[in-house]
Formats: sequence, C-alpha cells, structure tokens
Amino acid sequence: MNRAKLMTVEILAKMRELLGPDANLVTWRTVWRAHFEFVLMLRYDDVKRLKRENFIFEEDETGPYIRVKLIGKERNDIENCLLDNSNTVFYLGGKTVMYQRKKSNEKLITYNPESDGCLYKLTQRYCDFLGAHSGSMQPTCRAGFPNRPHPDRVVGYDLALSDLREVYNSI
Repeated sequence: MNRAKLMTVEILAKMRELLGPDANLVTWRTVWRAHFEFVLMLRYDDVKRLKRENFIFEEDETGPYIRVKLIGKERNDIENCLLDNSNTVFYLGGKTVMYQRKKSNEKLITYNPESDGCLYKLTQRYCDFLGAHSGSMQPTCRAGFPNRPHPDRVVGYDLALSDLREVYNSI
C-alpha cells in the first residue's frame, strides 16, 4: 500500500533548506504552500485561490504581521485567516471547520523573530521572490521561463501533488 507521508516540523525545516539562491519557482511555491497549509491547517483548495493582493503586510505596537484574506469557496466573499502569538488558528469556512477554536473572521500571521520556520518571514521571502507578480500565489510557470510566474494560471491539484513529491524526494 502506498501511504502518504505525514508532514512534520522536521520535514518543513528540510524543505526550507531547498530555498537557496538557485531555487526555482516550482520549489518556492511548493515549500511555501506546504508551510502555509501545515501552519494554518488549510487544504490546497483553500490556498489555490489566494492572490498577492490577499496578503497585506502591516505593523502595530506589537510588531509586524500579515493580514491574509482567504476567499470563501461557496461564495465570492472574503474571509480572513489568523495565526496569533499563541499559534491558535482561527479559520471560518472550508473543510477545516473541525479545527476551529473560535468563530472569528479577523485573522493575522504574526512575525516571530525567534523561529526559523516563521510563516511571516517565509511569506515575505516568497513575495520577494515573486517580485511584481500580482496573480495567484500558486502560479504556473510561463512557457520556456521556469522562474517567471504566469499571471493568470493556477497550478492544478495533480501538478501541485507531483511537485510536493519531487520536493519530498529531494530532501
């Protein structure tokens, strides 16, 4: 029987090691997505709708954070997602409702300077890697240009799963 590997903090740490100066778009989007899904307990279907405009970098007296606007599945409304300082996840909608701790649509990803796996830092680096790209956070590559994201095309689930297997095999 072919069993799926469980995602762990150790596997995520090994994945982050792949994000060197030679990392391509496929590696970046796969590693970022694996972290994002793991930390926020989301599914690919939740993440594939995210665009760059859904990530708002802000700061207040407690420090920097990212406000993430998740797009609801059944409706075109926008719901926010939060990872607070105690790593409590609040998420309204999607198939992860069983993980809800509180019904709230005010959500943030906070900055943790002590953590190598800080989702804020990883998201900021991924946005820097994407550059001026304003489309999907899970873009396909432009034909003939492996590091240039296509502005209008999103990676399908099968390709995303294949990419994850490649990353697993390279760690």
